[in-house]
Amino acid sequence: MKVAKNILREADIRGVYPKEVNYEVALKLGYVFAEYAKKNKQEYVVVGHDNRFGGPELTKNLIQGLIYSGMNVIYIGLVTTPMLNYASHKLNQEYGVMVTASHNPPQYNGLKFLDSDGIGIPDDLELEIEKLYFDGEPDRVEFSEIGELYHNDKIIDE
Repeated sequence: MKVAKNILREADIRGVYPKEVNYEVALKLGYVFAEYAKKNKQEYVVVGHDNRFGGPELTKNLIQGLIYSGMNVIYIGLVTTPMLNYASHKLNQEYGVMVTASHNPPQYNGLKFLDSDGIGIPDDLELEIEKLYFDGEPDRVEFSEIGELYHNDKIIDE
């Protein structure tokens, strides 16, 4: 599958679902983001999605890529981006990924990468994601090293 470079934007990936952003893109981005997070000594990523069409499919494949790369995932379910920021902070986790296209038209979907400040990711991550996505083959770990999935849809209620 050929992926258009225009879907990679500042701090996020956005495109028409499923033409430009689909399960293959989400899976590979899971691998790529896990590689980056592990380099920065992180063991967990908080993941949520909004109610856009395709959100559950993209989330499932994103999580698969993260876990198969050895990253643990705390899945908080159907939330808004501010709720994901709150959960990441409350759970003392450095990184979060929100499956959303925010204010874009309904046919769009994507992924927004967040760090502990809740604003977005550093410029070096944007460049690294692009480089790994288009030029590299992401690391996959042995079966005994795959990450775990934790469901925590109650964190918002706390």
